[in-house]
Amino acid sequence: MNTFGARRPILGIKFDKKDIMAKVIREHNRGFVVYNNTESIIPALKEMHNLWQKGKFESHFDLGELKEYSWDILAENLKKTIEKVIFSN
Repeated sequence: MNTFGARRPILGIKFDKKDIMAKVIREHNRGFVVYNNTESIIPALKEMHNLWQKGKFESHFDLGELKEYSWDILAENLKKTIEKVIFSN
């Protein structure tokens, strides 16, 4: 299981242009990213609902497994970072 383990489209609501998760969602075509306002959220929800009704989630989004975000890989990266901080003194 990974952080994208549900394999369902994501509605990412971003705060500003530098939002890291917005970039990840777009890079991996995992869903829509919108600003936190009704003018952006409502059309995105309607589009997601239309895709769902038509059974087109799988063809519109890439919902496959992302190994680089698996818990094993994330844990190993965290371990390496902690070791680097501890042993760099």
